[in-house]
Amino acid sequence: MIQRRSSRVRMLEPARAVDPRINVTPLVDVVLVLLIIFMVLTPLVDAELPVELASARRTVVAAEVAPTQIVVSLAGADALTIDGTPVASAGYVDALRALLATRTADARTVFVIASDDARYPRVVAALEGAARAGAARVALAVDPVTTAPP
Repeated sequence: MIQRRSSRVRMLEPARAVDPRINVTPLVDVVLVLLIIFMVLTPLVDAELPVELASARRTVVAAEVAPTQIVVSLAGADALTIDGTPVASAGYVDALRALLATRTADARTVFVIASDDARYPRVVAALEGAARAGAARVALAVDPVTTAPP
């Protein structure tokens, strides 16, 4: 009897035991690479907001505002006036838009005066409403009565 031996010998390897420990090396590598990327990119990101700061020469007192300019006053929670005329919050943008429609492009500046008890979100809403109504420039003015030194 001739025995044929296969040219391929199959050897079964015993199954390796699973290592129950967590390998954190790849995680640390990824975190360090991300840290380096953020450290390099942070100085390059330049978030700029255009802001015109008032100087002593450019400060406008509410009493000196020309009668052709529009002054919006905020006092308290919901007291809103446009050139001394009380306006409801819901009709603020429409009333301001109607007033600005009669003005030339140079005269579409809106001054917003907020009292000390006016809430910040209300002031921001007044500024955004003036921009939506079509104001060419929106400026904050200081009420000399509320900001007078003691």
